[in-house]
Amino acid sequence: MNKINSNIYKVILYSFVFLFSCTSSKKSSKEIVHTPDPKFKSYIIDSKIKNLYGDLSKAKDALNTVITADSCHATAHYEIAKILLFEKDYEKALFHATKSYELDSENIWFTKLYINVLELNNKTKDIPNIYENLLKKDYSNLETWYEYFSFLDRQEKYKELTQKLIQFEKYFGLSDEIIINRYQTLLKQKKFKEIPKYLNSILSKDPNNHIANLLFANFYFVDRKLEKSNEYYKKILETNPNDEQALIGLLSNQIQLGNAKEILALAKDIISNSAIELNFKLGFIFEVLEKINQPNTKSDYQLEELVQILKLQYPENPDVLNIYGNLLFRKGENDQALKVFSKALSLDPSNLQSWVFTLYILEQEKNYSRIISVADSALVYFPNQKDLFLFRGFANMQLDNNETSYQDFLFALKLTGALDEDRTQILHFLAEICQKLNKSEETYKYYEEILKSNQNDLVALNNYAYYLSLEKKELNKALEMSAKTIKVEGKNSTYLDTYAYILFELERYADALKYIELAILNGGGSNGVILEHYGDILYKNGQTDLAITTWKEALENGQDTEILRYKIDNKTYIDQIE
Repeated sequence: MNKINSNIYKVILYSFVFLFSCTSSKKSSKEIVHTPDPKFKSYIIDSKIKNLYGDLSKAKDALNTVITADSCHATAHYEIAKILLFEKDYEKALFHATKSYELDSENIWFTKLYINVLELNNKTKDIPNIYENLLKKDYSNLETWYEYFSFLDRQEKYKELTQKLIQFEKYFGLSDEIIINRYQTLLKQKKFKEIPKYLNSILSKDPNNHIANLLFANFYFVDRKLEKSNEYYKKILETNPNDEQALIGLLSNQIQLGNAKEILALAKDIISNSAIELNFKLGFIFEVLEKINQPNTKSDYQLEELVQILKLQYPENPDVLNIYGNLLFRKGENDQALKVFSKALSLDPSNLQSWVFTLYILEQEKNYSRIISVADSALVYFPNQKDLFLFRGFANMQLDNNETSYQDFLFALKLTGALDEDRTQILHFLAEICQKLNKSEETYKYYEEILKSNQNDLVALNNYAYYLSLEKKELNKALEMSAKTIKVEGKNSTYLDTYAYILFELERYADALKYIELAILNGGGSNGVILEHYGDILYKNGQTDLAITTWKEALENGQDTEILRYKIDNKTYIDQIE
């Protein structure tokens, strides 16, 4: 007990010494400025180097060494507060940020860090006063003003924010930023009746004020008064016919109103206008493509008309050619589309879109050999592009180039992150290829990974279960997985076949017959593999003649294997040929 009391006494004494030393320095700061010992400069530099290389622990050690020796070293407190802030240790960061601020409140960086950490600790009461003091020292500092605005906005102190915005406007004059901030503040307060009054007060002095007219148009768009919104967009365009914001706003309104003629007329004007930049036109085309173009002859014709105008203006532009190629593909003119994409690539082989579009069309046409050669060429320019490996891997898989396909998919997998939407598909491909390459354990590993992220992936459940049954491994586990698939899709012939085959391997022949017949009834009667399984199950149920007939049907439906021919020729079931 005495030892504990002694330790408490030491802590209290140390705290008083620390407080007294810094307070004394603060009180006498007008006469005597605390000058850090130069020998600690190397520690500060060392901490910055450690921080730069990500060794935060050693960076903090160096700074704590300085603080232990000189508790009033403001820079050391500031630097360690920054590290703690990065580590999201806001409470400790506040202690050190407070120290640095109290020791040198004139330092703008110390002050801003202090404000930041106070807010993160939800201790915002004093922050407005700190900002006011900063403005007293430098009233024309725009950065301080805007940071103050942002703080008040985050705290939803809209009344105070409005007052500061008015104060700012009186000193600096009207600006686009102030108009936008005032407008947004009124919106957040839901003072919808005040918005027209405020914007009209600006337009009464400056009828052509671009931002005020634009905000008015936006306000009426949100309020669903589209014709009124159009009036303000048209007013802007009277002054500047090439104003891109007004043009795109007007387009959005016309789309909402369903004015097909106005949409097409506006589209033609925009595309034909040489003063408007190509990037805007391309974006505009995609806007039209997304919002008004439906897969019918009339809309395709309208879009083609726009693209042709663009193509005449920019005949050698790869992006324009890509849009034109896309349009041809939509029309089913694949050969022409491929020629257009080929031209785009000759102009700019570093345009990834052109390669991907080309590969996509070739994949639709099942031209797997050409996919491989095109992907090879594309990978020269994009050696780390996942999609190219996916296309090539899939083509190699279709051509039974299994080892090459395996390597392509492995590389594609390395180029994906944990949340990549293509990751699961790549894992499926790898599992399938590994099965063909007799890499069973690797197959199971990939299916386990798929099911870890989605335990209801029916394809993974079915294939994993089926491959286990082929090797007669973990049949009860396989049956459990397969049962999940037919519970969800009870009429899927593939899933029913898998379930029946696992029952067959478990020697539950009567149950197997029930499910294989369901598979046949649900579309499996033309599938060679399912028919062979049906024959096997019939044989084990004592229906030898029907089994032989079914095996012959399996052969006629493409299941031409040595073991099936043996069953037919010898009128007997065998598991494998010795």
